[in-house]
Amino acid sequence: MAGSSSLLDTPKARISSEGLTYGVELEFVFAFHQDEILAVFDDAVYGEECFLQKHIPYCVREGDVFTPIPLIDLPNHVYNSWGIMYTEPKSKEGMTAPYQMEPMRIVGNKLSEKYPDFRYRTRPAINEEDKIKDIYHTWIVTRDYSVCGVGSENIPAWLNRNNIDSGEWDSIGIEVVSRVLNSASPEGKQEIEKVIDAVKGGSNDSYGAFITNQCGLHVHVQAPQKLEELKELALILIVYEQEIARLHPPCRRPHHEAVQWIAESNRMGVMQHPPDLATGHFDCSTTALEQRYRGPIERLRAQLRDISNTSALVKFMNHPANYKFPRGNRNRQVNFLSINRGDNFASTVEFRQARGSLCAEDISRWVDFCVGLIKLSKLYSEDPDRFPLKGLGRYHEPDGKLHLNLMNVYALMRDMELGNEAISYWQRRIAGYQMGMHGDADDRADNELPPPELIV
Repeated sequence: MAGSSSLLDTPKARISSEGLTYGVELEFVFAFHQDEILAVFDDAVYGEECFLQKHIPYCVREGDVFTPIPLIDLPNHVYNSWGIMYTEPKSKEGMTAPYQMEPMRIVGNKLSEKYPDFRYRTRPAINEEDKIKDIYHTWIVTRDYSVCGVGSENIPAWLNRNNIDSGEWDSIGIEVVSRVLNSASPEGKQEIEKVIDAVKGGSNDSYGAFITNQCGLHVHVQAPQKLEELKELALILIVYEQEIARLHPPCRRPHHEAVQWIAESNRMGVMQHPPDLATGHFDCSTTALEQRYRGPIERLRAQLRDISNTSALVKFMNHPANYKFPRGNRNRQVNFLSINRGDNFASTVEFRQARGSLCAEDISRWVDFCVGLIKLSKLYSEDPDRFPLKGLGRYHEPDGKLHLNLMNVYALMRDMELGNEAISYWQRRIAGYQMGMHGDADDRADNELPPPELIV
């Protein structure tokens, strides 16, 4: 009988220990003394007669030359840095231009000075069509137009430096993109620490980095290859979206001004968000989800089961697809568009929700969670009964038993086997955000507003 009992007590499957490839995109504001920028001017580009233009009118800065992103999609993200005044060789006219590669060169120089063997390259902003596999064999220092400088007069409030003369300091948005890393190796996180150490500098340095609420931390993780696993990932993200959002400050949650049009809800497809309705004007809350799908979780899983191919699932999770975004809108908390872009592109799931950070532990914990979500999709796909939540909302089961919604993100963490230390870390984070107040440092947009005379 003892042997028979042991056969019945089959141990639960455990999450895979196999490493997954991943990459990070670290967005931050980089500040520097004017001597740093003057040291990297390129005479071949500007000629010998060039100098810093420190006061550029807002109406010039918001133009396409300085702000090459559509402000209708990303309001109040106007170039807010100095420019370069130079003489145009042919016309001999004075010209003012935004920075080109100069700020990235400064960042690269600091990396090389601190860690001479660190492999990186600098380049202009990376367009979507340029994000092929081949460019990610080294780290990349590049420009991020969605992150703006804070204005010279505000730098002392953001950067801990001794005796800052704000008239001699400038700042600009930078993105440092990792090479392809592997979750089974500590090497990737060690390299992240080196980048942070190099760009932050010290209290007496003439440069430094800091985070505003415009900055994001994007994590790309190797995508599941099986459609059923992708569907299970979609189920996790749809059901637990609001719970996962609690891991982040209010400024990184759906519909907040700081992330509107950047990291919106993945529930728009399942909630049948009208394609012609502006983002942020439709209820994608857990309450609304429960009202629509009240009952066993199988109701929601059945809708995902009806999706016949990866392209359809991508559109579903990046809803709505329209003439502007025919494959779906990438600006979701979790972006599925990189899953099936073609052989020249890595197949990844992009987690876009986290606020930028220059804390190695914060980055490490979020990477572990994102990797854990991908691994859970395999675990739950192989054994659907392992899915922690059995139903949505309050409802009576066939036997008359009342089902209560006991959803919490820690159930996912336990199945990920992240450990008690990680769970305690996230509990502290959630508690801290719950104690916050409207408009505090975790609930601001940190956008530069137009001058009053330009506000209609």
